Amino acid sequence: MEYDVIIAGAGPAGSAAAQILTRQNFKILLLDRSPFPREKVCGDGLTPGATQILNELGILQNLPDNHRYPIHAIRFATPRLQILDVPFTSRHRASDFLVIPRKTLDNALLNKAIESGAHFKVGTVRNLLKEKGKVIGCQAEIDGQIQKCYAKIVIGADGAASVVARALNQQKVDARHRFLAIRAYVKGFKTLPGLVEFYWTNELKPGYFWIFPVRENEANIGLGLPADLYLKSKIDLKKMFFEY
Repeated sequence: MEYDVIIAGAGPAGSAAAQILTRQNFKILLLDRSPFPREKVCGDGLTPGATQILNELGILQNLPDNHRYPIHAIRFATPRLQILDVPFTSRHRASDFLVIPRKTLDNALLNKAIESGAHFKVGTVRNLLKEKGKVIGCQAEIDGQIQKCYAKIVIGADGAASVVARALNQQKVDARHRFLAIRAYVKGFKTLPGLVEFYWTNELKPGYFWIFPVRENEANIGLGLPADLYLKSKIDLKKMFFEY
């Protein structure tokens, strides 16, 4: 199979790149190891910069209102429950800060890329193909078989454990800059309207708990901490999540 560009990873970065490139008549192969829609651990919050790009890509216009929740302020709470509420500046519209579940957002981005002409396949990149020191494609497991896919450019948008980065010996991320997290959507949870919340505890800092309202009476609740702290302390994330 020959393409102009192969993109490993169909998350927001990969799907957005696929859509932009297909608009310019490039033949794109977009690969992801997971079928969509799929879950993704995340707080689901979007900043004005992100919502602007999503508008330019034609994503937000096609999402129902009940799939996006506007945010007006952030609450920070210390281990002693000292609370600071920070409202967003008036130069931004209320719709500029949003919470959209990643399952919904990522699927919308992928569908837009496919509509634009990208070829999407559920497949896992196993290695890069090289010729005279130059990347000319990748080997990917698609439908249970290893296939060779050729392209002038390979984009690695396959996340923190990027196969593309490892194949190029470029993945040297310090454990202090990795984050582990767990989250759940909780229905019947009374949220503070238009407010996202961050809570620090002595056991978890510099990690934190978060509460992001998804809609009225439903919230994305999670906790995360740096990987180096997790490796040193052996914190049971699931136990701590349910205790708090």
